[in-house]
Amino acid sequence: MITTLEAINNKIELLAKFRVLHCKMIHEKVLFDDVGQAQKMYDGENAVYRRANLCASRKYNLGCSHTNANNNFLRTLKEIKELIPIKKKWLDDYISDFETMILDVYTLDVKKGNLEEQFAIHLENNNPGGLKIIKENIQVAESHHDKMMDQLELLKTNIIKGLKGLK
Repeated sequence: MITTLEAINNKIELLAKFRVLHCKMIHEKVLFDDVGQAQKMYDGENAVYRRANLCASRKYNLGCSHTNANNNFLRTLKEIKELIPIKKKWLDDYISDFETMILDVYTLDVKKGNLEEQFAIHLENNNPGGLKIIKENIQVAESHHDKMMDQLELLKTNIIKGLKGLK
C-alpha cells in the first residue's frame, strides 16, 4: 500500500512534468498560399480560415487553450490538497491564481484568433488601411502571452518548491 508521503511525492513528480511553452499562440495564425491569399476550408457553404497546426505534444503544455493539461494540473493540485489538509488555504490561493491565469489565457487566445482573422479579411478586401494597427495588436497580444507564460512558470515553480518544502 502506498503511503500518504509517497502519494504526495508522486503528485509532485506529475506536476513537474507539466511545462510552459512560449508559443505566441502560433496556432491562431491564418495560413496564406504562395500568392498571399488566405487559405480557407469549407464546411458546406461556410468558409473558415485555415490556421497553423496545434502543437503535436501538448499533453503537458500549461497555458495552452487546446489541451486538457490545464485541467489535469488543476485536478492534481486539488488531489494534493486532499492529501495535505494543513496546506488547504495555501493551495486554494494557488489554485485560484492558476484558474484566473488560465481564463486570461483563453480570453487572449480568442482575441488573437480574431485579430488574425481581421488581418486576413483586410488583405482579402485589399484594405491596407488597418493592417498596421492589426499587426501591432497581434504583436501586443503575443507579447502579453509571453508575460503570462512567465507568470504561469513562476506559479508552477512556487507550487512545486512549496510542496517539496513539506517533506
